[in-house]
Amino acid sequence: MARKPSKKKLIELIHQHGGILTDIADACGVTRQSVHKWIKDDPSLKQHIDQSRDLLVDMAKKGLKHHLENNSEKSIHFVLDRLARKEGFGKFIQVQDKSQFEDQLDGKTDEELLDLMNQITGKLTNES
Repeated sequence: MARKPSKKKLIELIHQHGGILTDIADACGVTRQSVHKWIKDDPSLKQHIDQSRDLLVDMAKKGLKHHLENNSEKSIHFVLDRLARKEGFGKFIQVQDKSQFEDQLDGKTDEELLDLMNQITGKLTNES
């Protein structure tokens, strides 16, 4: 069984692996549970974990921004789905058997369909 590294080495590993416990454990040759125990025994390590994870999140945000600036369709959908729900964006629900709905929509005017869509969108937004 591997030994616990020095605190200095452990902090280096935390920052090297972005605070990802599985990667830290692999680098030390131990289980994630061992790393959890080390953090529990020395709460100052948690601060280093949090700092490293914050840096990863910042990197992800920069990457997302870059993809948005380059008009990545997946990135645009991701942001609209997560951040623009109040504006009516979000996940679309696919209906497998549309026949029962098509009958209900036949003969409706565009205005009636738009009103129905707004009602449904409002209900879905309120459920989130």
